[in-house]
Amino acid sequence: MRHEPGQYAREAMPQGLRRFAPLSAHASLLDLDLEMYRSHGKRVLLLDMDNTVVPWRTHEVPDEVREFLRRAQDLGYKICAVSNTSRMDRLREICGDLGIEHVRARNKPSRRMFVQALRLFQAEPHEALMVGDQLMTDVLGANRAGIDAIWVAPMSKKEFIGTKVNRMVESVVGKFLYRYFQPSVAFGVAPKREGLFKHQVVKEFLKFGIVGATSTALDWGLHYLLMYKATWGGQLLSEVVGAWMLGMVNPGAVATEKALSDAAYAPLKILPVLIAIFNGYYWNSKWTFRVAERTLQAKLISRFYIVALAAMVVNLVVSTSVKIAVHGSAQKAFWVASFVGMIVAAFVNFIGQRQWTFRDTKRSS
Repeated sequence: MRHEPGQYAREAMPQGLRRFAPLSAHASLLDLDLEMYRSHGKRVLLLDMDNTVVPWRTHEVPDEVREFLRRAQDLGYKICAVSNTSRMDRLREICGDLGIEHVRARNKPSRRMFVQALRLFQAEPHEALMVGDQLMTDVLGANRAGIDAIWVAPMSKKEFIGTKVNRMVESVVGKFLYRYFQPSVAFGVAPKREGLFKHQVVKEFLKFGIVGATSTALDWGLHYLLMYKATWGGQLLSEVVGAWMLGMVNPGAVATEKALSDAAYAPLKILPVLIAIFNGYYWNSKWTFRVAERTLQAKLISRFYIVALAAMVVNLVVSTSVKIAVHGSAQKAFWVASFVGMIVAAFVNFIGQRQWTFRDTKRSS
């Protein structure tokens, strides 16, 4: 993820994305223009601790960070650590050494710690500035509390395992945010706006959605026909397959209509999903991501099917679980399960295809 000096055009973003958007990004805490922010009414500086002030799990504060904090205090800033750490003895030791306050409440991105810090200094949200290295905790939490946030690069590659999981989500959200990034824009100067639908990732997502809708229609339509219209030997195909599955998996089960339908749901979904996958590959490679080089096709097909099959497994697990859990008629459970499974699998599929399958391909214009 990039941390070039610059500002994010938050007012131009969709509301949902704005919640994750920092005011600006910097390579380090040390790059903040303290005088500028002070002149714009900021008087409270809230700091994440690990990988923002000190490297993860260490006690030694770098000399340049000490000097930065002393300069901030000389300018009149009140400083408070807002950290998710569970090691309170370490947090107290570091903050005591630096001569700054600290608060501890429900973990970020909850508002609790931010509100507590504001009360400590009798400050309003617009008077505070949060600095941290994580979008999903520091920036999101500050935005929820109405506080401007600065996003900085982590000081070290060593991180808590939970943070590494957050980084995967952060990398996806960050790519959307970067479409609204303006390098080296002064505080308070509105960056040039671009229409939402001019951004490549947005156009790709919309095209992916259209292709996904056609694939979903194929999947649901064929699956419905196999479940409730197709017959075998005078019986519904789903009853025949369901009875066979129950006999294999649970021979003593009562063969009710819903039990047979639940048992047949996953096996009869495999063929529709495979057809939908082929449809998705054809149109996504030709239209959504516009792959230009034919020599890449074999590599792309294998990658596409790996991601799509992973999404299919997610779809099958989620939709089958939902179908079993839904009460009421078998057809009602079918539609609810199909919808929920499709939503979850679509997200997995889009991220995998964009970030892996088509990431390094040359695209035609």
